[in-house]
Amino acid sequence: MKKRLFLAALAACLMIQTCPTYVTADQLPQEEATVDIDVSTEAILLSGDCSETSMDHVKWKVVRNDETGVLKLVVSGSGMMKSFYEIPEIGSSGLTEVVEQQLLEKNLIDKSSYIEEIEICKGVKSVGALMNSRAKKIYLPDGLEQIDEGALCDCEELVELRIPDSLKWVGDYSLYNCSKLEKIELPEGVIELGDMAFGMCSSLKELRIPEGLETVYCSLWDDCTGLEKIYLPHSLKKFYKDYSGENQTDGCPALADIYFEGTEDEWAAVEMYSVDENWDGYNESSKWVKSEDNSLGDEITLRFQDAQPTPTEEPEATATPVPTEEPEATATPVPTEEPEATVTPAPTEEPKATATPVPTEEPEATATPVPTEEPEATATPVPTEEPEATATPVPTEEPEEKTVRVKYSGAGLSLNGKIGAVVFLEVKNADVSGEDSLSVIISRENKEDEILRLSELKHFNLYDKEIYEVPVFAAPKEYSDTISLSLVDGDKNELPVTVGGKELSSYDYSIKAITDKYLANPSLYGESTINLVKAIRNYCGYSMLMTGYKTENAKITDKLKDITADNLIYYAPEVTGNKEIAKYKGLGLGLKADMTMQVYFSLSDAPEDYTIELLGCKVVPEKISDDTYCVDVTDISGGSLATRSTIKIKKGDECCTIKVSALSWAQSVLSRTKGHNKNTVNLAKMLYRYQCAYDRYFCLE
Repeated sequence: MKKRLFLAALAACLMIQTCPTYVTADQLPQEEATVDIDVSTEAILLSGDCSETSMDHVKWKVVRNDETGVLKLVVSGSGMMKSFYEIPEIGSSGLTEVVEQQLLEKNLIDKSSYIEEIEICKGVKSVGALMNSRAKKIYLPDGLEQIDEGALCDCEELVELRIPDSLKWVGDYSLYNCSKLEKIELPEGVIELGDMAFGMCSSLKELRIPEGLETVYCSLWDDCTGLEKIYLPHSLKKFYKDYSGENQTDGCPALADIYFEGTEDEWAAVEMYSVDENWDGYNESSKWVKSEDNSLGDEITLRFQDAQPTPTEEPEATATPVPTEEPEATATPVPTEEPEATVTPAPTEEPKATATPVPTEEPEATATPVPTEEPEATATPVPTEEPEATATPVPTEEPEEKTVRVKYSGAGLSLNGKIGAVVFLEVKNADVSGEDSLSVIISRENKEDEILRLSELKHFNLYDKEIYEVPVFAAPKEYSDTISLSLVDGDKNELPVTVGGKELSSYDYSIKAITDKYLANPSLYGESTINLVKAIRNYCGYSMLMTGYKTENAKITDKLKDITADNLIYYAPEVTGNKEIAKYKGLGLGLKADMTMQVYFSLSDAPEDYTIELLGCKVVPEKISDDTYCVDVTDISGGSLATRSTIKIKKGDECCTIKVSALSWAQSVLSRTKGHNKNTVNLAKMLYRYQCAYDRYFCLE
């Protein structure tokens, strides 16, 4: 149950920030929650408190524009916003998710409605927990100084963000995975930009680090796939390179130019830091060492002050967006200009999101078309039985068959030792009984499609929503492979899956992408979980290097310098019994599919004179050479690397017993490193690290 709740928590909110204090949805001060029936241009639906501490006085309210129907969350008052919320049985959440749940419970909105705009008013000093919001526009006020860690991460529909000149601190992962955001304009005066603050902002084309900032980590722009240019300020004093210390284009295939707003001599004075090759992957205090190399890699063209773009380019980048945003920022609170804010940028999307899909479907599913037909049918000379027979039963059944809906609700890693992930699907009105039920199709590279019937999947009910778990496991080397999830009904008709409000023919993901989301908010999951997730990433990376499979996607952060053969003495192979009838010769490890281990031995007589057992079951060994045979131990998971398998070789009353585990293979490699290449040695060390992380995780659970 604990594991399922853990994954359900992830399904509802994958990228969140934690804080020592939190409240649940039903603990939001109910005395502050009010229903207002005032019919103004913006009717207040609900309100409450979102102060971080008792010293802060920050309130929220949800208003609906009577003309457009747009829901807006307004945060006002003075002090700091709360940075963490929790929904019972789901887990950590942003304020918008908590508020939307309350609105639904009070029947103030239907399930298709959501908050489309967020406005923070002057007086509020920090942006708190607004992650996972579906809002398209967020307005931050003059005077605001801080965007908290993870505050706006996973706001995947966000297209417009107004940032004030007063901003000073941008927390770790604060705008992570705001994938539709094309512009991030930072004011001079920002004194800190957190790790991965703009990671996975895939629509971002240009990033200008403001003048005055002295320290920059290149992880700031990790996986910004559309990023083409970066501008570093003249004030820069320290630059922290990526893990390799060479290539600053990690996940940024379009990035070609980095502009330094100073001279070449001034760039030479900037202190460079790279990751210590002896870093253990865990202790942050020992991670960085000073580097004498001021280059940024072969793939980057570093341009200096005299090589900046022509003056016609800079005004476009800095001035064009400002005139359009400043009027919006100053006019936002005025009721008469709200329609302009909602209509001008996206006139076609908002009506579709709030009116087109749902209202047209709900009347079809209830009674709207039927009443218009029934009077016509009863007014004709035809007997009244026919309308009853053709109208009454049919309209109630047919719409139900047409309203099968499947929505992506999130994903989590498998942490039980097997490399894999679980995708959560919210399913409505689907036939889940029998062989004709809805099926999930899993497509992967170089593999046959896997078909999973919905009726055979684990599922649970969460707030009247039926959530189904779709598990997918992979070999460690397939860590970065794309997995495609699609759906068909009992008649083999394709069904769309709704992801982020959009209907897609399939949902594509990878285990790497889900791993990155865990690591984007380490404070949410705790040290033991994050250490295990890091171990999974490095284990898969070393597996890719050893097998030569997609090595360009292997991201290694653990150099394993602290692990030697002495750490694995306990796991050395055990051979007991009569060693005259059989001789143990060594171990091999296979990673091309699931992990397998080969146990090699020689026999003194013909194999038919022996009975060979693996884990108590008779097996037939494979002949390798004239006197060498092999038994395969299969289905070795990350959680069973230390589990010994017993092979008994019997000849009459005599018996030779061999007990080995995957860590026995690792111990054998590390005790004779000269006979193995670097990738094999590193994988042997990584198996030990992975097992240690796994043991710590389950000890603490």
